[in-house]
Amino acid sequence: MRQGRLYNRLCQMSFSGNGTVPGIPLIEIIADKRVLIENHRGIHRYTREIICVETAIGIVRIKGQMLFLEKMSYDQLTITGNIDGVMLCRGGKNAD
Repeated sequence: MRQGRLYNRLCQMSFSGNGTVPGIPLIEIIADKRVLIENHRGIHRYTREIICVETAIGIVRIKGQMLFLEKMSYDQLTITGNIDGVMLCRGGKNAD
């Protein structure tokens, strides 16, 4: 079995009941007002204009105005504000 097929098969087998793969981030964007990130590894940068969140696949950069970390737990966080964009920076490159 090729490596790509094996990876896809393992991902399919490891889905939990809510549709997420354990350890892989789930990012939900709700309109331009809220971003929910599950399976994060912490905050890399926090200002009112940029919030960078570390994940297993890179740094998620949220850019906007009046950004606020509304809720944060061990594995989930919610960011609110006027969101202009969400970008994934693989390997942490260009996150700042």
